Formats: sequence, C-alpha cells, structure tokens
Amino acid sequence: MRVLFVLLLAVGCVPYYTYEQLRDQYENMREIHKNLIAKVEKWKSEARKAEERAHAEHKKCVLLQNRLNSLLPRIKELEKGLKQWRSNVEKNVKSVLGDMSSKVQVTESGAIAVEGEFLFASGSDKLRPQALPLIRKLAKLLTTRYRDYYYRIDGHTDDQPIRHSPFKSNWHLSVMRALSVLNALKDAGVPEERMFIAGFGEFKPRVPNRPGKKGHPLNRRVEITIVQSTEEMRYA
Repeated sequence: MRVLFVLLLAVGCVPYYTYEQLRDQYENMREIHKNLIAKVEKWKSEARKAEERAHAEHKKCVLLQNRLNSLLPRIKELEKGLKQWRSNVEKNVKSVLGDMSSKVQVTESGAIAVEGEFLFASGSDKLRPQALPLIRKLAKLLTTRYRDYYYRIDGHTDDQPIRHSPFKSNWHLSVMRALSVLNALKDAGVPEERMFIAGFGEFKPRVPNRPGKKGHPLNRRVEITIVQSTEEMRYA
C-alpha cells in the first residue's frame, strides 16, 4: 500500500511541474505579444503621421506647381521684353556713339558697360582726357533717347588689392569712379536729379577673375543702367 501511495504522489507531481513551465512560457509569450502589439501600434501611429506629413507636403507641392505654372507666362513675357529692351539700347548706342561704341558693351540686363581702362588710369578716379568725348556722347544718348528715365551708375573693379592708390579698398575706388562719371555726365547736360550711384568693388565680376594674374579687364568697368521708373530704382 505504501509503495502505491508514493507512486501516485510521484505521478501527481509531474502535471504540476509541467503546468508551472507552461504557465511561465505563457506569461513570457504574453509579454512578448504585448510588446509586439505596442510596437505595431507605435509603427501605425508613426505611419499615420508620416502619411499626414506626406499628404501635407504633397499639397504644398501641388500649390507651388500651380503657382509656378501661373508665373511662367509672365516670366516669358518679361524675358521677351528684356530682350527687346537690350536690342533697343544696343541699337541706340551704336547710332549715337558711332565708332566709339567699340569702347562699350551692352550687358544681358541692358546696362551700358564702359571699359575701366579707357576711362581711368590704374588706381585713379580721375577720368582720362580721351574719355570725355565718350562721356559727352553717352550724355547725348541718355538725354535724347531716354530722357524720361533714371540712370544708375555702378563702379566695379577686379579682385586686385589696392596698393599704390589713395583709396582704402576697391569699394572706395569703385564708388569714386562712379561719382566721377556722374559728375562728367552732369557737366555734359544730364539732369543730376535723375542719376544715382553705387560701388560694388570686386564683388560683381562679369567674368571670373584669373588667380595669380592681374584680375580681368572686363571686370574693371563702369555700368550705366537705364531705370524705367522710380519703383525700379529699388531693385536696379
């Protein structure tokens, strides 16, 4: 009898031990499952937010594209007008300046660029005597063909540092050269109230300067921009 009781007790212990193992496995798996559900929900939330952001950005793209499409005809119209304006300036420059038109170039924006070396000696803001006939012809061009406009006079240099000159920097030199041209145009009959100046030093080159060489002659220049209205003076 005693042997049978011990056997039964031993047999009864096996299911409980198995139960403990299974319960532990169950709890572990339930915790893993819970964590996975939390991750999935987090990913779903992030996906929704990403989708919302993508939708918002797509909406912005559509609005921007519509804006670009609406601006394109105006841009083409302005490009055509600028091309016609440049052609008009170029034609008038050749007509009024004659042989001296070789000393100037009409830029892509329609400005009249005069060679700096023709106007000034190196490091100087005093106009060469040879430049005065050209200045007088430019004054005639402005007062006959564009007399109802304003005139912006910009001084430009290359990137060569100031050495043998009374000016502290290329900025100073570019401003004073623009002022010299303004005064010469005023003396030649251009109304002073229709002119204004700016100096850019070496910071608006027409072409890249050449490292190790003496700058570039195209960058040493004075430009005269014909401004069509007082509103444009803000952006010239």
